[in-house]
Amino acid sequence: MFANGMKWDMEPRPSGDSEDVVLVGVREMNGTSSVMKVEPMPLDQQVGELLDRGQIEEAQSLVRKSISALSSDKQRSKIKRFQRQATVALLRRLEFDSAADYMYRAAIEPCEFIAFFPELQCSSFAYEPSIFKPEVLPRGSSSAPDITSVIQELLSTPRAPLNSEVAKSDAADLISAAQKALLKFLSQHKKHMRDKARARAHPASSSRSRSASSGNPKDARRVEAVDTALFRLYIHYKKYKELLVLIQEPNPEVESPSGSPGGCALELETSQSLLTKHKLYYEAGQLLCAHQKYDEALEIFALLHHGEYKQRGGSSGMPKSPIEAAIDVLVTVPESESEFIFKQSIWIIKATSAKLALRIFTDRRPPLPSNDVVAHLREHSNDPAIVQRYLETLVKATGETGATAAVGDSGSGSAKEGSSRGFTAFADPGAAELRVNDSYSHFLAGDNDDDDEPTRGTDGGAVSVVVDPHHTRLALEYLDETLRLVSKGEIPSKSQPGKEPGALGDARKRLLKFLKSGSSRYDVAPLVEKIKGKPLYNEFVILCGRGALHEEAITSLVYELNDLRGAESYSVKYGARALSAGSSSSSNQNAGAGAAMERNEALMKLLKICFSPRDESKKAAFNDFGFQLLARHGKSLDSAAVLEVVPPSTPLSKLGEFFAQALPHSAHNVRERSITKSLSNVYNLQVQCDRVERLTQSVQVDPNTLCPVCRKRIGDIVFAVYPNGKVVHYNCTNSNLQLCPVTGERFS
Repeated sequence: MFANGMKWDMEPRPSGDSEDVVLVGVREMNGTSSVMKVEPMPLDQQVGELLDRGQIEEAQSLVRKSISALSSDKQRSKIKRFQRQATVALLRRLEFDSAADYMYRAAIEPCEFIAFFPELQCSSFAYEPSIFKPEVLPRGSSSAPDITSVIQELLSTPRAPLNSEVAKSDAADLISAAQKALLKFLSQHKKHMRDKARARAHPASSSRSRSASSGNPKDARRVEAVDTALFRLYIHYKKYKELLVLIQEPNPEVESPSGSPGGCALELETSQSLLTKHKLYYEAGQLLCAHQKYDEALEIFALLHHGEYKQRGGSSGMPKSPIEAAIDVLVTVPESESEFIFKQSIWIIKATSAKLALRIFTDRRPPLPSNDVVAHLREHSNDPAIVQRYLETLVKATGETGATAAVGDSGSGSAKEGSSRGFTAFADPGAAELRVNDSYSHFLAGDNDDDDEPTRGTDGGAVSVVVDPHHTRLALEYLDETLRLVSKGEIPSKSQPGKEPGALGDARKRLLKFLKSGSSRYDVAPLVEKIKGKPLYNEFVILCGRGALHEEAITSLVYELNDLRGAESYSVKYGARALSAGSSSSSNQNAGAGAAMERNEALMKLLKICFSPRDESKKAAFNDFGFQLLARHGKSLDSAAVLEVVPPSTPLSKLGEFFAQALPHSAHNVRERSITKSLSNVYNLQVQCDRVERLTQSVQVDPNTLCPVCRKRIGDIVFAVYPNGKVVHYNCTNSNLQLCPVTGERFS
C-alpha cells in the first residue's frame, strides 16, 4: 500500500479526498518501530478541542481562514456561532472576564447570564436559558440556574482543563469574578443600547422608533432585568456615580406613570428600601423623582438639608446639594401641578439665596404665569429685589439685554463742557435772566450715559416697538424701588443721575439703563402715569421721548424746571420725524416737501411756548430764545407753520438766518421732488414700451411642430414658451419655468 492510501493496482484519487489515509512509520532510538495512521479531523471538532484547551485565538484564526471564501452574511453568521462557542468554553473553564467580552460580541441575551444570579433578579424575572442549558453549563445539584452550583460542579468535575490559577481559586473568589463579569457585560450592553437609541433619535424617526420600542413588552422586561441587576451590582461595588446615571436615565422602552415613554425600569419599593439600607438617601430621592413621586422625593431632600438624614460619604457623596436637587425636582414637575410647585417652593425660598431659588421658576419650560410667580415671591421672600431678578431673567430669556449690568462710572467730566455741547456757537444773552438750568441739556446730550436708544428708524420715522409685558413690569419694579427711596428723604440728582451715593444711586442706575436701552420694550403709558409729579425728571423726559409725549416733556422742562436748553436738547433728540415716512414718492405730491425733508414737532411746540409764554415778564427772553431756535434749526421746521407762530410785529432782520436756511432747503426739496417725478415718468414710459413690445411677440405652433426636448409633436398638449422663443411641452419643463431645458438659459 502506498503512502496516499491506495493499493498498487488502484487508480490514484485526487488530493484532498475525505477518505485519504496517511501511514507514518516511526523508528525509536531503542530500535522499536511503530506505524501510525493519520486521518483528517472535522473543522468543528478541531475548533472545539482548541476551545477546550483555552486556545481561543488559534481557534478564531482557524475559523476565519475556513470562511474567507464565503459571502459576508454567512461569514457573520459563522463568526457569531464561534463567539457563542467561545463564550461557553470560557465559562466552562471559569474564565468569566474573557467570557463577558465574547458574550457581548455574540449579542447573547443578557437574561441568559442574569438567570444564574438569583440575588440580582427583579421580582418579575422568569427566564429559562436557551443557550446556557444544563448540558452546556452543568448545574450540579441545583435544578434552577445558579452560578454557585455551576462553579462548584465545574471545580469538582471539570469539563475542560482549567487554568492553574483558576484551579487554585476557591468558590467565593470565582463567584465574585462571575459577578464582575456580569457587571462588565451588562455595562457594555447598556452602552450599546444607549448609543443605538441616540442614533435613531433624529426628528425623522424618533417618534416612530419610540412608539415601536415602547410597545414591545419583551423589551421592557429585558430593560427591567438588566437595570435591576446593574442597580444591585453598582451598590455592591460602590459605583455610586454610575448608579445615579442609571436611576436618572430615561428608558424609551418603559412607560412612565403619566403614560409617555421614558420611564424608570427599577422597582420602586425594593430599590428604595435597598438604597435607604445603604444610606443612599440622595439616590433614593432621585429614584422617587424618576417614578414621578415628587412629594416623597422633596421630603427626602428636605430631611437631607435639615440634617435629619445623613448621606453615606457626607456632602461629598452627593453631586449636588439637597436644595439644588429639590429645585431640579420642582423644575420637572408638570405645569398642571402649579399649586404643588408654589407650595413646595416656600421652604426653598426661605432656605437658600434668591438666585438659586429663582431657578424653580426661570428654568421651567413652559414657564408658570409670571403674575402668579411675582405675587408668590412678594409674599414669601424676604429679599426685596427677588422680583426684579426674576423679571430680569425673563427679559434675558427673550433675547433682550435688560438692565442687569450696572452702568460703569465714566467720570463726571466738566460741567461747562457738557452744558455747552452742541451750542457753543450761539450765545444766549437771556440765560442769566431766565436762570436756565443746563443740567438736562447735559443729560440729554448723552455725556452722562451710554445711551443706545433708537429714536428714529432707517427711514427717519419713529421706531415701532412691540411692547413686552415683562419689560413693562420690570421697568415698574425699578421705578417703584427708586420712588420708595425718594419717599424716604433721599434727593435725586439732576446733573449726575444714577451717581448718588448709596442705594438711590444703584437703583437709578438700573432704572435709567433700562429706560434708555434700545432693546427695552416697555409700555410708556403706565410709567408716565406713575412718575408724573415726582422729582425724577430725567426719567420722565426719557419716557416722554419714547412715547412721543412731546408737549408734556417740553412743558415740564420749560415751566417746572426752567430749562430751555434742556427742552431744545429734548426736541432735537426725540422730535424729528420724516414727513413722508412709510409713503411712496408718488403719494407725496401734495406734501409740500421732498421725501427726505424732516419736520420736528417738538421744536414747533417749543417755538409756540417761546412766542406765547405764560409769564409775560419773561416774554422778551423767551422770544429771543425762540429766534435762536429758528436760526439753529431752520431746516427742521415747517416754514408756513413758523410764520403763523412768529409775532406779526417781528422785524424781518430777526428772521434772516431762518430764511437763509429755510428758503434754499425748500427750493432744494422742490427741485428734488420735480426730478423724482420726472424720473418716475421716464421709468413708467419704459415699462409701457416694454409691455407693448412683449404683447406683439407670438409663436406659431402647427401640427408638425416638435418639442425640442422629447422630440415629439406638440399637438394639442399643454406647452410652455420661454422668453428666448423655445416652445416645449409643459411636462418637459420639469416644473421649472425659470430654466430653459433646451439651452440651459436661466430667466429671473
